[in-house]
Order: sequence, then structure tokens, then C-alpha cells
Amino acid sequence: MAITEETDILIQGSGAASKASLLVLGSLLLIIGAGALWASFTTTLVSVLVAGVLLVLGALFQAALAVQSKKGAEILSHSLLAILYTVAGIWLIANPLVGAISLTSLIGVFFIAGGLLRIGSAVYLRPSSWGWAALSGVVTFVLGIFTMAYLPEMSFVLIGTLVAIDMIFVGTTLLGYGLALPASARTRLERAHA
Repeated sequence: MAITEETDILIQGSGAASKASLLVLGSLLLIIGAGALWASFTTTLVSVLVAGVLLVLGALFQAALAVQSKKGAEILSHSLLAILYTVAGIWLIANPLVGAISLTSLIGVFFIAGGLLRIGSAVYLRPSSWGWAALSGVVTFVLGIFTMAYLPEMSFVLIGTLVAIDMIFVGTTLLGYGLALPASARTRLERAHA
């Protein structure tokens, strides 16, 4: 894997400068992702609970904005959002299984709509690789139909599986960067700019 000078600078500037830290973090994410994939039901429940907590935190942020707002319309909109976030967050925390079904249904609808939009834009715009774009849309659409067809059973593993796969891909990416990064990227950059 070749790594560009810009990527070296980005990695150096982000605080994850050492090859060892990228390798350790990538390995940890791979291990956690594999565990999350193995325990996808638990990962789904934890993900729904985290989403609920984040909504409650968002409600606090909206409430603070409502208090700081000067105009009546801003106060009203932030207050309504705070109430909506609070209700949704508490509902997800109190009912994680039902929340998983709701979120999975939403994911299925997004897959179906996104797939149809990709197919439509590929056929209508006909970019140079329109066949691949259309195929991507078909796959996304079929995933959406599959998700909706197997509700509620799909709800208990889909979110956890998606989170786990994302962790595995991020871990693999960090490992790739770490393996491609020389032992001392700083030395290589200093030589390049000398």
C-alpha cells in the first residue's frame, strides 16, 4: 500500500503519528469489530441505547440553545426539538428492542429509496460507469427489500452487524496506514523538505 506525502502529514498532524499507535488501534478495532459481529444482538442493543443517550444529550443542547435564543421563533423551534429529542431518546433507552425494530425499518426504507435514486440517476444521467452505479443501486434496493421482508427478526442483528462491519473496515484501514507508514514518517518528511 503506497502512502502519499499528504497522508503522512495528515497522520502526523492528527496525533496518531507513530506506526505503532496505528497498528495497535487498527488491531483493537479489528478484534472489537469481530467480537461485535459475533455478538450482533448485543451490539444492536448497545447501539440503540447509545443512540438514545445521544438524543437525550442533543435535547440538552437544544434546550440550552432555546434559553440563549432571543427571538420567539428560535425559542419555539429549539424547545420543540428539545422535547422531540427527549421523548425519542428516552423511548429508545426504555424500549431498546422496539427501538431496534423502528431503526431497522428506517434503514430498510433508506436502502429502498437510496437504491431507487441510484438506479434512476444512473439510467437518467448515464455517466461513463453508469452500469456499476445502476448495479450498486440494485444491490442497495434488494438489501432494503430483504431488510423489510424479514422484520422484526432482522432488527435484532442488522444494526449490530453494520456497526461491527464498519469497525472492521476502519481497523483494516488503520492497519493498512500503519503498515505503509515508515518507522519514522517524520524523518522521511524532513528529508523531502530539505
